[in-house]
Amino acid sequence: MVDEYDDVLHRLPIASRGLIEPAEALLKLVLDVGEEIVPKYVSAIVYPDEKDRPFLEAAVYVNGVLLTNNIKDYPFLGVTVIGPEDFLGWCDEMGIK
Repeated sequence: MVDEYDDVLHRLPIASRGLIEPAEALLKLVLDVGEEIVPKYVSAIVYPDEKDRPFLEAAVYVNGVLLTNNIKDYPFLGVTVIGPEDFLGWCDEMGIK
């Protein structure tokens, strides 16, 4: 998952906005304070992109929210999937400051 994040952080949407450095700092923070987990396999009929599997499995394993630009890649019931544009609103709704 870390390799995938590192790859995504260097793609055009982030690079073209000059956000590589803050995005790398955010990833480092997550790695420094986050807890490493080994999620269990989640069976699903179809994964639109097999590289998405670990992200879905991690969200299911911790009963968490999956934050992604590729909402269409996670058409699974029982998993809350939100895009970055909705993240702060979701935090407000959940009382997260």
